[in-house]
Amino acid sequence: MEGTKAANSTNDHMKSPRYEDPSAKIWNAYLSEAERYDNALAHKWKSDMDAILIFAGLFSASVTAFLVESYRNLIPDTDDKMILLLSQISEKLSVIANGDQLAATSLPVATEPFSLPATALVCNILWYLSLSFSLLCALFATLVQQWTRNYIQASGHHSTPQRRARISAFLYQGLDRFKMMAVVEIIPFLLHLSLLFFLAGLFAYLLAINDIVAYLILGILVACTVIYTLITLLPTFCLNCPYRTPLSPLTWNILRTLRLIHYRDATGRKRTVEADMGMKDAREHSATEISSERDERDFSAMCWTLESLRDDNALESFVEVIPKVVASTDYSAKLLLHRLLGHDSVTIRLGYRIPRLLMSCMDKQLRAENAIAQKRATTCLSAIWSLTMMSLPRSQAPVAQNLFLSRETLRFDEQTLKHIDTTGKEVSGISDFTISARAVVARTLLDMHLDQLLKLEMEVLSFIRTRRWSPERLELHKVHVAQTHSHLVLKRIRVQLLALEDSMFSQRPHWSGEYMRMDAIRQYLEELVDAAASSSDKCFIESMVYGTLNHIRVFRSVLNQAGFHLTSDFVSRLSRRPHELPYEAANTLRRLFLQINPERESPFSVPSQTSFAAALDDALSLEIRLPESIANLLLGILVRGVISDPSCAVKAKSVVQRYIQVSKFDAANEAAWYKAVDVLEDVTGVSTTVSPESPTLDIFRFHMYTDTRLDSSSKSVMSSRQVLIPSPDVALSAPRVVLQGLLKARDDRVRLSWSS
Repeated sequence: MEGTKAANSTNDHMKSPRYEDPSAKIWNAYLSEAERYDNALAHKWKSDMDAILIFAGLFSASVTAFLVESYRNLIPDTDDKMILLLSQISEKLSVIANGDQLAATSLPVATEPFSLPATALVCNILWYLSLSFSLLCALFATLVQQWTRNYIQASGHHSTPQRRARISAFLYQGLDRFKMMAVVEIIPFLLHLSLLFFLAGLFAYLLAINDIVAYLILGILVACTVIYTLITLLPTFCLNCPYRTPLSPLTWNILRTLRLIHYRDATGRKRTVEADMGMKDAREHSATEISSERDERDFSAMCWTLESLRDDNALESFVEVIPKVVASTDYSAKLLLHRLLGHDSVTIRLGYRIPRLLMSCMDKQLRAENAIAQKRATTCLSAIWSLTMMSLPRSQAPVAQNLFLSRETLRFDEQTLKHIDTTGKEVSGISDFTISARAVVARTLLDMHLDQLLKLEMEVLSFIRTRRWSPERLELHKVHVAQTHSHLVLKRIRVQLLALEDSMFSQRPHWSGEYMRMDAIRQYLEELVDAAASSSDKCFIESMVYGTLNHIRVFRSVLNQAGFHLTSDFVSRLSRRPHELPYEAANTLRRLFLQINPERESPFSVPSQTSFAAALDDALSLEIRLPESIANLLLGILVRGVISDPSCAVKAKSVVQRYIQVSKFDAANEAAWYKAVDVLEDVTGVSTTVSPESPTLDIFRFHMYTDTRLDSSSKSVMSSRQVLIPSPDVALSAPRVVLQGLLKARDDRVRLSWSS
């Protein structure tokens, strides 16, 4: 008795509104998924049963109309009996009229036994079966709807989630135990069987009336049976087949048991379906397994999606997930994005639609709400950055088609760079994203020009070695134009190279215009090679070949200078907002750092080295503590030997020494930073490297840094180039001398030896 009271008190406490069961949230998670599944299942069953009820009602009425006519063939016809009796009376009256009374009384009464036609028997059996199955379908459809309502209501009227969840799990266990899903699948089959019986009975009915019409119905019956059998078997062998019947799962189970169903895995091997894999599981496995067919399906689906996304807001939602996809490990998704970037249709090509979406931020209505414009701009810029940085393994295409970047393989071009600059000026609060996106797109354009230069240089060197031009080059002969204008082309190349060089050595080059100039220079170089390939004059060919090589090397040096300037500019921006670094600053700097290739023959210009030293000074200052990943990248740039000017090396060395003094490194990192000091000392020719155990000389090193560091007041007035370079004219004269010397080398070339 006392135990019962204690239990009741406990239950009363749990029913109290002030009591909150901590497991309620766990059961709520179960209920949300279970209710969604149950509602979807109930909706599906209700829709199916409604359709079955309508069809069964109409079909039963039709079968009943036929049965009204056919059931009479099962019993003797009363009209036939009446006719027989009248015939006998007529016969007796005719005998009496002839005067033979005795013969009339002796005439037998003719009685013929009733004979049931076989066609009538078969017809009525089939039609009554058809009507019975149809009515059974209607009955079971009504019952299924009632069962479904009871199932949903039984688990939904309790207030506490624990009780609702447990009742739902209990009822679902019974639903699975008594195979209600299989029962629901059988109901449509009964209706199909009813229709089959009706057509067979119709054939038997018409066979006694007209053979032609009967065999016509027989042909329809056979065709329907074959089609029904076919759509029953098709889903077992073609899992994406939309046709199926209630017998398809049963057929699948039989064939699976007999091990007659196979599939091919991702490696192309033929495998047997597992014993416990149902048709639904096999379909899902085939749809999601990695394969080239799945990649093509994904591509088609995404093309259709992009064509359907005509609204900018809908497209923005699509673009917003691109950075996460690129950052994932799903290679198929990255390959899909890569294919969408270069699609032929502008309504699909991401390389066209994302920059256009970025420019929509300039709309007056959108700019009126800066938060919306800022969100869209950052979404587009982060997507551009991610897609530009996205790396894919080399494809199986031939090396000649896949080794070099080209304009056709560019993901974003100069127009995108212009859109980024314009949006960055007009929309506030997006500078962090603009800096990074602009840097990686600009670096990719430089890489494209460098790759095309390398390709052209390899072609020219191959000609010098083999004295043969490639077949592709020979198809581009321009005999009448090339030799006439070759000297004019050489002059244009010199002018454009000098203009490009002056721009690269300036503090703020106009990148959009410079890329147009790069395209022009590369086109001129192609014209020189075309001229050599189309000429038969050996001296002219020799002149063009060596002139082209010299200009290619000068052009490459200028492009490397542009890349270093791009890196220096990005480093200088790291210190402007130390607490808000540019978007993905470390990865962006790594992308720029990996493409820096200093050359001993043509080192970077003194102004650009001065700018980099000043940017390094700001980035590694006492006020700014950059992440270790970025600091290590700056270390890697220094170790590559980008600084060759002694005065810039002194500046950079003092910055590094001061950074070592104020930072805490482990042994490996400290050795790496001292290696950078050694590299800079090789440039200056003065060794001041001090081991970390010598605190006295560390103090002198710190003071040397203080002497060479610019204070904040002078930095706003004097540029780093003006501090360390006395005269800008002197700084610009050295590159011109190098350039003019290389261009003059064409006149001092060595003659080619030609075999007869």
